[in-house]
Amino acid sequence: MRLKKYEEQEKTLHGRSSYARTDPDASCMRMKEDRGAEKPWPKPAYNVQIGTEGQFIVGFSVHGRAGDTACLIPHLENLRTQFGRLPKNIVTDAGYGSEENYAYLEEHALGNFLKYNTYYQDTHHFRKAELQRKRQFLAENFEYDQDKDEFICPAQQRLLFQSTSRMTTDNGYLTHRRIYECHQCGECPLKPECTKAKRNRTIRISFRLREYRSQARANLTT
Repeated sequence: MRLKKYEEQEKTLHGRSSYARTDPDASCMRMKEDRGAEKPWPKPAYNVQIGTEGQFIVGFSVHGRAGDTACLIPHLENLRTQFGRLPKNIVTDAGYGSEENYAYLEEHALGNFLKYNTYYQDTHHFRKAELQRKRQFLAENFEYDQDKDEFICPAQQRLLFQSTSRMTTDNGYLTHRRIYECHQCGECPLKPECTKAKRNRTIRISFRLREYRSQARANLTT
């Protein structure tokens, strides 16, 4: 009986991490109005995606996922079903800039105007020395030696290639991350600022994602 109950719950979840007992189609999400609350309890909710052009609504879709990233492709597919075509250019905020979404735009020859999570930092000059110092430890800001396939950290130590990991998204998209590790972190004076790991600093890089972000940044800054 317990196994049957679990199977029914798994069927109701349909790939989600939660659902509401009062409305099984709804997922438990943290709401914006609860930000700053001492105990923000998740509430049954839906994620509504709306597409506009010239301030006119041209399509909408309703999702049971809290994050916006995985909703873009289903939203666009719904739009294509309704209108028989897709918009020429896609413009979004930083919540949608994933490799999967960029690859979808490339596959359908759509204009890439998707912001990514560090777009603002990449396109604005920060005068505060503290902010500049913190940004130098982000993996995307490490210098890359293409000839040796090595990254160089702020302490001028090299991160060597270790292996490749595979990851599949909720929508079934397969992506690869190349893992690099520095073997000289033990006595490095910058380690407390660079990593919280007890051992060495490691980074996971998708060169395809780096290329997509560069393309989006070039388009958005024209």
